Amino acid sequence: MQGTVITVSNPLGGTGKTTIAFHLAHGLARLGYKVLAVDMDPKASLTRAMGQREELITYSVKDLLTRSTTWWKTTLFVDQNLYLIPATDELAGMDYHMLSKPFSYMKLKKKLMPAKSEHDFIVIDTGPAYNLFSVNAWNFSDSVLMPFIPGPGTGADIAMVLRDFKDFDVDIQVIFNQIARNTSLANQARLYVENRHRRATFNSVKIPRSSLISESMAHHEPVSLRHPGSQPAVAMNHLTSITAAALKESDI
Repeated sequence: MQGTVITVSNPLGGTGKTTIAFHLAHGLARLGYKVLAVDMDPKASLTRAMGQREELITYSVKDLLTRSTTWWKTTLFVDQNLYLIPATDELAGMDYHMLSKPFSYMKLKKKLMPAKSEHDFIVIDTGPAYNLFSVNAWNFSDSVLMPFIPGPGTGADIAMVLRDFKDFDVDIQVIFNQIARNTSLANQARLYVENRHRRATFNSVKIPRSSLISESMAHHEPVSLRHPGSQPAVAMNHLTSITAAALKESDI
């Protein structure tokens, strides 16, 4: 059986991509699934959140994309059932060097296809840019989770980004992150988008705004482990559960 590839992506910055990728990867691993997390962000936020120190990393996603390095050689053990292909700041600017190579937009898929049969899930974190790293992730993905923080102009932002994705054959789900108690802005954004994009899909999970999330990640732990029963823990567990359920449905 081939694993499911999920990319957490949004060309806009500050939407909580790494937060969701981190918790989804940890949550699925804790359910017993074998998970490979891939950091495609030159800022290496996911790598740091998972407790990996750059000076101790021998091979990274840069080596995977630009050399003959195999996926298993770049992979680090993080926790039970959870593995990581890390990023370092050396990844910055490498997409320009890759442009001269044939089929550079499919490089990640070519290198990680063997890993799909070795893992139940591959979870990819991308940076806030529409670049070759993101395009590689989208071309390899079965689905894209696209986080947005509700605000006065969020509906227009979602519609704009969805237009950029129209040429990619991938399932896209918008997920609202860092929601305050009043959910009216999220509801307004959803209505705005649904009136303009009939194929827009919204994830049922809404991640609340909470300092518990960043505090847990600073200790390299998911909020569900450090603060079980809290509102953000319940939301992250719900996201993990429906993601796992979708995999089971696809197997029927």
